[in-house]
Amino acid sequence: MSSKQLPNRRMFLKTIGFGALSGALAACGQAAQQSGSSPTPIEIEVTKEVPVTTEVEVTKVVEVVITATPAPKPPAMRVTAPTVTPQPEPAVDLAFWDWYGRLVWNNQDLKQVQVDAWNAANPNIRVSYLPNAGAKEKVLTAVASGTPPDLLLTDPPADYVYRGALETLQPYIDLGNHPFEKDAIYPGVWQAMEYEGQVYGVHKVVNNGGLYINADLFWKAGLDPDKPPTNLKELEEYALKVQRTDSQGNIEILGFSPWMNIAGIWGTWAQAFGAQMWDAQNRRVTFDEPASIRALEWQVEYAKKMGGYEKILEFNDSLQGGVDPFGSGRVAMYYTGPWQIGIMQDHYPTINYRTARAPVPEGGRPGSWLGGSWLVIPKGTKHRDLAWEFLRFYCGRDAQNYEGTQGIGFSIFPEDNAKNEWFKSVKLLQPFLEDLPNCWPIPLIPTVSHAFFTAFNPMVDEALRGRRTAEDAMKEASRLAQAEVDRFLTR
Repeated sequence: MSSKQLPNRRMFLKTIGFGALSGALAACGQAAQQSGSSPTPIEIEVTKEVPVTTEVEVTKVVEVVITATPAPKPPAMRVTAPTVTPQPEPAVDLAFWDWYGRLVWNNQDLKQVQVDAWNAANPNIRVSYLPNAGAKEKVLTAVASGTPPDLLLTDPPADYVYRGALETLQPYIDLGNHPFEKDAIYPGVWQAMEYEGQVYGVHKVVNNGGLYINADLFWKAGLDPDKPPTNLKELEEYALKVQRTDSQGNIEILGFSPWMNIAGIWGTWAQAFGAQMWDAQNRRVTFDEPASIRALEWQVEYAKKMGGYEKILEFNDSLQGGVDPFGSGRVAMYYTGPWQIGIMQDHYPTINYRTARAPVPEGGRPGSWLGGSWLVIPKGTKHRDLAWEFLRFYCGRDAQNYEGTQGIGFSIFPEDNAKNEWFKSVKLLQPFLEDLPNCWPIPLIPTVSHAFFTAFNPMVDEALRGRRTAEDAMKEASRLAQAEVDRFLTR
């Protein structure tokens, strides 16, 4: 899936996905479209008394005028790069392939800005940035032929690690003189960087999932948007109160869907219920863990309570193409990441909304999975040391802070996020920051996209349609995913 779909800024996802219908291929890519200008913030709420003259004994009503959520706009920032000394002679060109597209925000091409800063400081170590150039088979072929790029920005790099296509970064990590210390990085981020005791890539900017709440729809249903649901029981109660259907049972206002946007990918609910999904030691897919089955049983029952899975799918079809579901004003609660703030700012400035931490199953795991990108050094580069120098800059603290702030994501260094004055000033960001220490990595399964989008998600869909039991669906998902993993590992 291309990262260029409107209106997603930091995810290369379709706007909406239901179980197997999800078109998402990965989390937290960067969108290529140009951001619009921010509207002028206005007051949140105005109340006025309006006299009413009727035969009924009513002396007054109160009219509440709700205005849009003020659009947060990050401060102007610059990024500077260190100069490597001595500069090599003759000059060296480093090829930097990016599996994602460009990241343009407030008229800034954020990735190119960082590359340009490096090139200005290091004229003899020039980095050539190539977006949309890191397709997996192309990279693997380049590595096999001895002509790899020097650097690659990619989605979860498990495929490359298991195929021996990456240089280990562990020797550089062991030498020190870098910021990538385990204790200085979010625990889940570090888990996503390390395979069998070796660091093979460094996370560049991190993000996670949370709950968006349409304040107007909550008030209309008698709910307080500033008191969000914290667990799945409350989530169901709130969704039922706010959902509206017509006389035929067709959904006009959707309370919540567990399969919309990122809520339906990477086994979000299975992991929230405590499933691990992958046994790295034995290289076995474990989609059929008891926790995973319980998670799917909850989804099946939830769909029934909300009028049926088919009705939710029909609601999806009723949405205007190209319009974000939450931005349409017809979805009361929406599970997605902090990039949605940018989408709302640029495309849906009239929606009044709140954000909250991801709801947790009873006895389950708080938080959500972590998205972002990984900078790696493909096996066989002739300029490994210089590639490491660029990686040390591009994934270092200043560059993480720059791209995270400008692109509404977060640095992998919690200390820097805590010191970020703009983050502190934006209330909408706080739930995501609060949850980051609890969040976990996308399962480190080789062929992870295949495992979820052609095995796990289709079986979730089968169960939701009543064609399989939850247990049978997860057993079949494990079988299908394992077959592809075995094929991949023996190639």
